[in-house]
Amino acid sequence: MAGINPFRPGHRVPTEMFAGRRAEISTVTTALRQAKAGNPSHFLVLGEPGIGKSSFLTYVEDLAAGRATHEDQGFKFLAVHTDITDTLGSAGLVRKIEFGLKKGLAQSEKTRAFFDQVWSFAQRLEAGGFGLKRAEQSATLDDPSIEEFSYSLAETVERLVDGTGPFTTTFDGLIILVDEADRLGPQLNLGAFTKNLVERLERQRCNHIVVGMAGLPSVLARLADGHQSAPRVFEHHIELSRLSRPEAAQVIQLGLDTARVQNEADIAIGERAKERILDLASGHPYLLQQIAKSAFDADLDRYIDENDVDHGLLDPNGAVEKIGNIYYKRRFATPDLDDCDRAVLRCLAANNEGWTTKEHILTKVTAEEAQVTASLRKLIELQLLQRDRTGAAKFAFTAKLFGLWVAHCEGTL
Repeated sequence: MAGINPFRPGHRVPTEMFAGRRAEISTVTTALRQAKAGNPSHFLVLGEPGIGKSSFLTYVEDLAAGRATHEDQGFKFLAVHTDITDTLGSAGLVRKIEFGLKKGLAQSEKTRAFFDQVWSFAQRLEAGGFGLKRAEQSATLDDPSIEEFSYSLAETVERLVDGTGPFTTTFDGLIILVDEADRLGPQLNLGAFTKNLVERLERQRCNHIVVGMAGLPSVLARLADGHQSAPRVFEHHIELSRLSRPEAAQVIQLGLDTARVQNEADIAIGERAKERILDLASGHPYLLQQIAKSAFDADLDRYIDENDVDHGLLDPNGAVEKIGNIYYKRRFATPDLDDCDRAVLRCLAANNEGWTTKEHILTKVTAEEAQVTASLRKLIELQLLQRDRTGAAKFAFTAKLFGLWVAHCEGTL
């Protein structure tokens, strides 16, 4: 379709297109309400790649800042939203937080004077050659500098809340959001940094602050490597799973609603086309965005039907190829699979819409029955295949999209 495509795989979903995660948002709302009352709690957001962690943090930022509400609860926190890179040191993280504070506050002459005074240690860092660019590379702060950072942060939060500072408005508190926390390099001891910072803020009775981090599930171990008690700093561990089918359907609907406004045109989707997208995406946010985007691009008459979905999936540079390059190519080529395993996958890919019997597999795969049986068992253990729940010797792909990729793109390896 010649027009503005609202679906953006690989990018943060804007708040107006955010769907689902009601229970998880309620958990964050509780943390915000507690911090507003001076009894803070912190949270970790965990999930597999593409599950929507960055979009969730973006929604949390808007919720905390008052740009969104949840169950009629609104807040007015100053939000600092940053991320971790594998070259970031503790000096870089401190400077990023300082930069976020300055950006979020009106930069009047009085505000600049406040930062010059209260954040004087940061100015000394920059004068000593630890500007943001260099700090991102490798710089590590010593403990006294981190202590001074905690004092500066505590005083800033106090002034934000009680209205005694130079700022033009008061806030419920401060929320610091850190994305990509699993990407930390060896020069950033994030576990010790977070544990020590939170404890020092508590000693200074800085109680109107929330720290939220997001990363792959491995971030828990990475934090514990830095300080064994660091994971306990985060009272709430929010694990993002796949969207429910109604939530995924809402994502499609919100996207089309946005497209109608952006393109000033009536754009619709057929029920069977929508169901096919939902079946293939299986609630995975990235897959859902990519399949919907490709179907939208393939449409020519502003009515997305099954034919548009199929073209979007299978055309060159379509959704199956793009998704496969990220998720499937490496899994198919892994040394963990042998030639028999791959032959079994190719056989099932030829019948991806239904179940394939073991008897049929044996007629198509050139291998002994014992070897085929071993391959089926391994592929099930790897969660690439599933067995019919009735117990019959019938098998299918766990993810139909993987089967499509094997059938149409695997030969391009």
